[in-house]
Amino acid sequence: MTLEDTLIRSLHDHLDPVVPPPVDLAAVQCSGERRRAATAAAGPIAFVGLPVPHVARAITGAAQRWVLAYSVVLGATLVLTDLSVVDECF
Repeated sequence: MTLEDTLIRSLHDHLDPVVPPPVDLAAVQCSGERRRAATAAAGPIAFVGLPVPHVARAITGAAQRWVLAYSVVLGATLVLTDLSVVDECF
């Protein structure tokens, strides 16, 4: 979607459509770096958070109060096992 120059200028009087100010470029670069850091931090959480409750439910059955307890123990075990394997291999 593109906006006409007049609409853009009415929204932001200081906007130059040809050359963006250096501050805007730095802001875009910083937002990209923050996105990369968030993805790197969320990766292991998703790796543990997706399969562990399913394994816990397979072990405990339909008892929801035990699924949480088993998920905590299995999640910590998975993370510690992964860390020890990575430490040994690399």
